[in-house]
Amino acid sequence: VEWFQEYFRKFNSSIPRAEAGCLIMKPMHETGFSFPFGGLGLILSKGALHNLMIRPIYCNGIPVQDDVSSNVSHNQTNSTLTSFSASHVCQVLQHNSFGERPSFEEGMTLSDLMEAHANRDLYSQFPNWTMAKDPAAAPYCFHSDWINGLYLNYYFVANHITQFTQNDFFLKRPTYRTGWNLGMIYRKHEGVCRNNGIENCQAGSNITICHYVNDEEMKQLYQQSMSQ
Repeated sequence: VEWFQEYFRKFNSSIPRAEAGCLIMKPMHETGFSFPFGGLGLILSKGALHNLMIRPIYCNGIPVQDDVSSNVSHNQTNSTLTSFSASHVCQVLQHNSFGERPSFEEGMTLSDLMEAHANRDLYSQFPNWTMAKDPAAAPYCFHSDWINGLYLNYYFVANHITQFTQNDFFLKRPTYRTGWNLGMIYRKHEGVCRNNGIENCQAGSNITICHYVNDEEMKQLYQQSMSQ
C-alpha cells in the first residue's frame, strides 16, 4: 500500500487514467490490441471509475456517423485524444464490435453494460450455443482480461496514453488507453511482468509485486523481506 501511494500520489486522480501492473500488447500490425494481465492488477483513477461506473449512457437522439468503424480502429487519427463522451460511446455501441449492443438499455452505465453482456449467455449451457451468422452476435465467451481491455480501450474509459507518457508512436492509435509504466509483455517480458512464480520473486531484488505464488510462498517472501 505504501508503494502504491508513493507511486500514484503525484497524479491527479480526477483525470481518467488506467494503468496495468503488466500490459499484454499484441503486435500492432496484427490487431493493435492490448489488455491488462489480470494477475498483476489494474489500477483505475477516480476519473476512470466515474466513467466506468457512474456516468449513465443515453443514445436516443445522439447522432451517429454512418461509418463508425473509423472511431475504433487502431490506425486512425481523428479520435486519438478524445475522452469518454456520449457520442463516442454510442458510436462504438452501434459498431457492436464484440456483441455488446443487444445487452444495452438506455440509462445504463458502462459497468452495467458489462454485467448485462456477461450475463446474457449462460456458459453452463454452452453445448446449446449456436454461432450466429453475424460474429458480433455470437455468445459471450471472453477471458476476463480480454473483456477489460476491450471496454477500457474502445470505450475510452481512460484518457489516451500519450497524455501520460511521451510516445508519439501511439498518436495515430486512439484505442491505446491503458498504460504500462510498471511492465509490458511485447516480444519479451519487461518490468513487473517478469515476476512470475516464486523462483522469480525471491526477496532481495526489490520485488514489490509477484504473481503465481500461493499463500505459503507469500508468507515466505514476506518473512524474507522483513529479515533484511
